[in-house]
Amino acid sequence: MIRSRLVALPLALLTGCTTAATGPRLLSPDLHIGSLDQRTAFELDDSGDAARAERDAPDDRVDTPKTKRRRKSLFFLGVGGMAFGVLGTTGFGIGGRVVQAQIANGYDDGDLTRDRSDTLSTTGEVMNGLTIGSAVIGLAGVILAATMYGIDHARCGDLPPRRDECGDAEPSADAESE
Repeated sequence: MIRSRLVALPLALLTGCTTAATGPRLLSPDLHIGSLDQRTAFELDDSGDAARAERDAPDDRVDTPKTKRRRKSLFFLGVGGMAFGVLGTTGFGIGGRVVQAQIANGYDDGDLTRDRSDTLSTTGEVMNGLTIGSAVIGLAGVILAATMYGIDHARCGDLPPRRDECGDAEPSADAESE
């Protein structure tokens, strides 16, 4: 009961101080640009330069078979990186735990020599480094695979399932063989 009053009193004082503060200062009238629902001259520019620039710009969305193969290869490279990351992190993590248990057993048994301790410590540090490296490679694989999948999805590629918007695109080689 006393603790709640000790907490309530400072909170009430802080609330009172914030409500007594003055309101925000408004901008002077000469700094007002206009209301938010008015269009600016930039938005209303109908000179046609933007439309011409769109027509003259190269079409980035045209996929050649070479870019499709490259994108698919990068996707599977990312999946391989993910697999290496999972297997490496698990394997090297287990290896590090085994080394840690060997050190603990050596101390418990009393037969751990300085040379053996140094060897096991070095091995443990290597295992930790390999675990971290595997995790980084796995994360890079996730990023690469997700990026390639997203690009392929946006360009109606072969990796994701077909969408309705991609109906005019040619069917994939896998769909033709079924």
